[in-house]
Amino acid sequence: MARNGSATKLKILDAASGMLSSESVGNVNLDRISRVAGLTKKSIYYHFPSKDHLLSAAVDYLRPTYLEQYRAWADSAGENAPMHDRVVMILRGLSLAAEDPHWKGCCFVRVAAELGSLPGHPARKMVERAIREMQSWFEAELAAEGCNNPSGVARLLVILLNGVVVTLLVHRQGPYGSEAIEWLDTILPARH
Repeated sequence: MARNGSATKLKILDAASGMLSSESVGNVNLDRISRVAGLTKKSIYYHFPSKDHLLSAAVDYLRPTYLEQYRAWADSAGENAPMHDRVVMILRGLSLAAEDPHWKGCCFVRVAAELGSLPGHPARKMVERAIREMQSWFEAELAAEGCNNPSGVARLLVILLNGVVVTLLVHRQGPYGSEAIEWLDTILPARH
């Protein structure tokens, strides 16, 4: 969703996305959102017909922010760095982020886990969109490098990164990032 529109709608999205970034879906409720946004629940319902629709819009609102973070980590590998090195920097970024006791992981992974039994939920569909966007980004970069199976490798990279996020949410520290880099070498060998 574009970050334009009514000021009221943006206040609602800011409040909801802020909660969703740091809390479980179950803790995000309309009473709290209305309090944080300084609005009535009626105002929320004017813009969003249900909590499910609001959660979907909040995930969509957050989507560019998360992809920008992953791109920033990847870009820290340097201009024209191969995809392998770019993914290494994403893994290192995730590992460093997880050392922060306030890190809540990726809201998309958390939302997908909480809504796993509801495949038609609109917020879960937005999570699917975010994952497809990341996979498309990887696929385009891999194709540009001449990878012979950019689609398959991109899928494996998404699986690897999301698995690392879940593992780091549980363990916070340890060799998981560096061990993921070893697995990365089997999926996408480094160019020497």
